Amino acid sequence: MRQAITILKAVAFLTSVALIFIALGLLLHSAGISLHSDGAEEGPKTILNTLVLCAIAFGTTIGFARLERRSPFSYGLADPNVARLWGWGAVTGAGAFAVLIIILARVDAIRFEPAHGSVPAILTWGLFWLGCYFVVAVAEEILFRGYLLSTLASGLGWPLAILITSLLFGLANLSNGLESPLAAVNGILLGAVLAWSVRRSGSLWWAIGLHTGWDWAESYVVGAADSGVRAMGRFMTAIPSGPLLWSGGTAGPEGSVAMLVSIILAAFACVFTLRRSRDFQDAGNSTLPRHEPDHSDQSGLDG
Repeated sequence: MRQAITILKAVAFLTSVALIFIALGLLLHSAGISLHSDGAEEGPKTILNTLVLCAIAFGTTIGFARLERRSPFSYGLADPNVARLWGWGAVTGAGAFAVLIIILARVDAIRFEPAHGSVPAILTWGLFWLGCYFVVAVAEEILFRGYLLSTLASGLGWPLAILITSLLFGLANLSNGLESPLAAVNGILLGAVLAWSVRRSGSLWWAIGLHTGWDWAESYVVGAADSGVRAMGRFMTAIPSGPLLWSGGTAGPEGSVAMLVSIILAAFACVFTLRRSRDFQDAGNSTLPRHEPDHSDQSGLDG
């Protein structure tokens, strides 16, 4: 019975997010506002899309948290070490992607063209995309590894919760026709590492940092096409070459077999940069720190 209720809650959460996003998208479309990028480049309009998704994900979390009489920040957002966790995650994400690019360059699966534009313009775009991808990371981590992961872990146990959320995270990429099955598999594996970081630390912030660093390095610094779309004002432009298995084709470096190396490195970084939260109980409990009752009045406790 508990497992059935857990599944119903998870489905209700995802359905609510999807319906609100569709309804809001239709409303904005009727007003002449599109949430999708036009052409082969994404620019300032992207921030609208990401802000809308972030607001919907967090707003839905607020609603479901109220039903369970919990704070929406309790699903991995409330942490006293936000800066440290985010920083380690961002370094891990950017570093893991750098390793991927080095491998692709060594096997001639990628080549680069220099950026065009003034230095101030390039730096301004860099700050813009850093902020944008931070919002993307917050939105997607709240959506896949916030309330959803917590609820599934509470009712089904951590292993199954990590498996389900990782499958959803990876398969979501296939909604774009330019993605590849290998990119989806890589997304599932990376999603498992991100979910494991939440299990290990009790916080979303390491995962948010990794997500931010990876996206920023991929789309702005290297200028790789993600689902066939490139970031406007990118630092350089990466062009795939050679066998599709290595280059990733239209899916970008995320569709390369070499990404497995980066995923393994991210997993090792999760082990060495995150300490197991002592506030968390074994699998099958909520991702909130457990507040133990005060037993100070019981005899023998301090003796």
